[in-house]
Amino acid sequence: MKKLITNYAAYILLAVMLLSLVPGITNRIFHENENDNVVISILYNDIRNKISGKALDKMLDEYKSSGIDTISIMEDDINSMVARGEITSIKHNILLHKYDAESVEMGEMIIKNCPDINYDSHILIARTEETKEKLRYHLPRRYGEKDYAFAGTYEDIDLYVFYDGRKNLWDYAIGYDEEDIRTLQNRGFDIALVHKVKNYANTEYIEDIEGIVKEYGIEYMNLKEDSYKYDPADIKEYNYKKLSSLINKNNMTLVVTENTNQLSNQKFFGYAHVFDETMKDSGSHKVLRSYETYDDSQVDDTFYEYRATQYFNSTIDRNIRFITVTQVAPPSVSYSKCAENTLKATRLYKEKIEALGFTVNGETAPIAYTANKRLNAASCAALMVLCLLFIWQMVSGKRSFGVVLTAILLALGAFAGSYILPVSLINLYPTVFCVVQSCFAMTATLYFVKVLKDKLHILPLVAGSLVVLLGTLLLGATGMGSMLSGIGYYINNEIFRGIKLSLIIPILYTAILYYFMYIKTSETDLARDIKKVFNSEIKVYWVLIGGIILGVGVYYIIRSGNVNKISSIEQTLRNTVTEIFPERPRTKEFLIGYPALVLFVYYAKNSKLTLIKWLLAIAASILAASVTNSFCHVFTDFSVIVSRTLNGLTVGLIVSIIAFVANIILIKILRLLGSKLKLDSEMK
Repeated sequence: MKKLITNYAAYILLAVMLLSLVPGITNRIFHENENDNVVISILYNDIRNKISGKALDKMLDEYKSSGIDTISIMEDDINSMVARGEITSIKHNILLHKYDAESVEMGEMIIKNCPDINYDSHILIARTEETKEKLRYHLPRRYGEKDYAFAGTYEDIDLYVFYDGRKNLWDYAIGYDEEDIRTLQNRGFDIALVHKVKNYANTEYIEDIEGIVKEYGIEYMNLKEDSYKYDPADIKEYNYKKLSSLINKNNMTLVVTENTNQLSNQKFFGYAHVFDETMKDSGSHKVLRSYETYDDSQVDDTFYEYRATQYFNSTIDRNIRFITVTQVAPPSVSYSKCAENTLKATRLYKEKIEALGFTVNGETAPIAYTANKRLNAASCAALMVLCLLFIWQMVSGKRSFGVVLTAILLALGAFAGSYILPVSLINLYPTVFCVVQSCFAMTATLYFVKVLKDKLHILPLVAGSLVVLLGTLLLGATGMGSMLSGIGYYINNEIFRGIKLSLIIPILYTAILYYFMYIKTSETDLARDIKKVFNSEIKVYWVLIGGIILGVGVYYIIRSGNVNKISSIEQTLRNTVTEIFPERPRTKEFLIGYPALVLFVYYAKNSKLTLIKWLLAIAASILAASVTNSFCHVFTDFSVIVSRTLNGLTVGLIVSIIAFVANIILIKILRLLGSKLKLDSEMK
């Protein structure tokens, strides 16, 4: 009985825990694969303000003929009305510096009627009857007496004061232009409303929005963050509560916008409430993430392909299903030409995404996607304990009944305990699991090489090492994928914590692991071994190979985490690889991880270069850390991450073959340099 428990019990429990994750991961994959429709929407206000009316009409016809028939419309604000010449705006202190009769009389009237005016308050001047009527209707439906005041009429000119001059003119929304909505819908466009959620004093404006939604059958409500920060003591919750009710009553799709750093979504005023209301049983259950960019710093020489690549990558890598098309606007290019380039970018993106099987501007399906978080976390807790057991067995070379039994009991205890732990601790499980998974994979790989390096030929040894490493990582990925499943992660409301730790700890662990598994013996101790390494004779080829590995390490550290700016060389490499593999493999995997692993296996079998083998093992751990980290991308489809990993293997093998051949050539060259290098004494 003891023998059976010692040899098999842990593996049986491992299989049971892995099987318990199957429903969770299949549930995630099924719902992710169902979400294959992309909405491409042109930001109308952005293009309207930059090109002529005639050019705008032509451009809209071009979009429509290309199958792009959704338009996002923002609310008019004071700034846009000024830009179109509908009203005039001037700061109060600037008006007071003018000495013409009209300005002086206006200033005196404003001070008399609005004694609480500030020196930098905004003064609005409305001359036409249409504009006057618009302001009279819309302003009191959202702004209160603390926000603005009617300052009177001067010679048939209506004057308004907006007290807080620290706000920008675009912070003062007026309302949607129904004439624009009507005209665009008559041209065959579906309308999406873009609304910045603000802390308005009054909420009658929401009745106006609901009237527009009902009359024009609008499906998409893109809620965005307001740049202005409010006093926490003056929060008016009914603004976002009425909006969430509007979305659900009209079965609308809530669209949330990704932050430019891609780490989370814009947390607009009342974000959590609106999202929860949308996803509750009586909610619409329709949520999409939007991507838009104004970044032209890396615009390519075509002025549009880079933008198409941004859209494409956001859809593949970050499950963005609502693309808000903003104008490409690099300097020295006319706005009309920019509009043409934007159209080209959008067409190119549409062609690429449809070629992968996505539909464009189809119907948005509800997302009824929940995950059994407690079960998934409990299974992974048990798996982590078992992984630690297997690590101990591989490093020590021992199997003990007592240790195995203790580990099994701890695993079962961790499983049961996960059902009573607070959510705050359960949320840390993915971080710990990520680290344990990477460390276990590296332990299994180094153990495999150590045991079989003298028994297998180099090719099966390399192949076996790759199978062991990727096999353990992909099995572990079922745990990571299950824990990071659910609509909260999918929409990027919940994030993975510990990116840096998950990338760095496996590397440090491998450095220590290599010492205990490959260097330390019963006759040595740590201090003596370190002294031996530092007293070793430094040889030329050590410096050459070590320098290459060190350079790789520096590159890895610089590129770890979320980096927005990358070199032009790497950008070109990325674009080239993306053209071949839509699920682009990670650069650090195929340029560093795979070649390092292959070379480690070669040197472990054929040399006594301890330091070089040590450094290569550490570099190979980058592969384990990177693959595991890929599965921490909560907003990326699980099947896409698997494809990225397999694509990384394909490209990595090609790079590894090149590195392997280059290594053989380097060794031959060094051997030809003569006996001073004493290379033969270091190679088997």
